[in-house]
Amino acid sequence: MCFPGSLVRPPEGRSREVRSAVRTGPERLQPGPSPRAWRSPLSLVGTEDALLQQLADSMLKEDCASELKVHLARSLPLPSNVNRPRIDLIVFVVNLHSKYSLRNVEESLHHVDTTFFLGKVGFLITGG
Repeated sequence: MCFPGSLVRPPEGRSREVRSAVRTGPERLQPGPSPRAWRSPLSLVGTEDALLQQLADSMLKEDCASELKVHLARSLPLPSNVNRPRIDLIVFVVNLHSKYSLRNVEESLHHVDTTFFLGKVGFLITGG
């Protein structure tokens, strides 16, 4: 799988953009049609900033014809007053050594539209 793109260091905060934001979205994340595979952003949600940043950096280093934008967030819902692109895929990152990490994902799942669970949500388990 290829995920090229350029990395922009975001400001510190609860949610950060690795690539540029485009427009404001709804508070509850809902899927939308994607004009082309991996053109719209994916969101990495987890409590470990360094791990999320490392994963995003690795994905953006790959060289191929697709375009990828990555949004980093500690939890959901995302702030509704922030300009951001529509999210097409959410990856929840869970650390098995942290109860807080699992609890954070459980609480965040309540803010995801049920239609996202049909191929638009993934879970990455770390610390096994």
